[in-house]
Amino acid sequence: MPYQTLNNEELYKKMKNAKQTISYSFSLFDNVEMSFSEYWRLVDLREFIDLDKFPYNASEKRETAPNWSNVYTILKRFTPGGIYDAIANKDKWIRDHIRKSDNQGYELSRYLSWQVMKYSDQYQNTSFQQAYFLCPNDDFPEIEQIATKLDRIKLRTRVSETQKQFNGIIHRLKADYRQTFNDMYTALFQNPTPTSNFGDKPVAEYMNTALLAIYDKTLRSIINRWNNYCSNQNETYFLNVIAQEMSNVRKNIPGGHPEQYLTRTTVAKTFDEIQGIEKEFIKNYSTVKNR
Repeated sequence: MPYQTLNNEELYKKMKNAKQTISYSFSLFDNVEMSFSEYWRLVDLREFIDLDKFPYNASEKRETAPNWSNVYTILKRFTPGGIYDAIANKDKWIRDHIRKSDNQGYELSRYLSWQVMKYSDQYQNTSFQQAYFLCPNDDFPEIEQIATKLDRIKLRTRVSETQKQFNGIIHRLKADYRQTFNDMYTALFQNPTPTSNFGDKPVAEYMNTALLAIYDKTLRSIINRWNNYCSNQNETYFLNVIAQEMSNVRKNIPGGHPEQYLTRTTVAKTFDEIQGIEKEFIKNYSTVKNR
């Protein structure tokens, strides 16, 4: 069945409804540690990602998308070494996270389900799916907020890569870097230093998720336009292309004021926040006591 793109609300409902809650009964005389109680069937998890975006390793004849043969590798790959090394009974730990049912196939813990989405993110955007498993309280607004922060971090990385190509054009033209960016920010923000009162980080560090996506798309448009149609022109022509593209963004962006999409919270600070959330999640959900 072809993958159908779902919006966040649809994903939320499907993942929540797919949750399996397991009940355990204990002997009065056995010292049994409570295992994880929430699981998702692997077959259901695969519905929340676009399997067509995963490559297929023809030489080894195996699928790289999450499946019964590689979830074990995913579990170990994203578990910090210190936690993994401290687990006394690794076989029991694996069975905690990967349950086998004759009728339902494999079921994965919340922790491993998060890992599957984190692994899948290298092939597609699974920010919301990751955020869902990071929020055990199932609070939709909080999940969306975390997903937006994850997107912001990824977009900032993409912008950095795009700017390397953009800088390559400046270098080939022997143009002035400072003047080029001043002209660009003047066209976009009507201010050559739009974040001077925020701090001394690069302007992209202060862009929110929406503006980072637009900014990256516009930089790519400038690069493609230049490389395909204008590469024999001079610096002045390049600055004109930049001014045209950025002016169009300003004209078409909702509200007409890109500066409203700037925030004092840098992407680096957002990254630190997400790292803290993931660290706490790993501590609480990667293993149970004495495993």
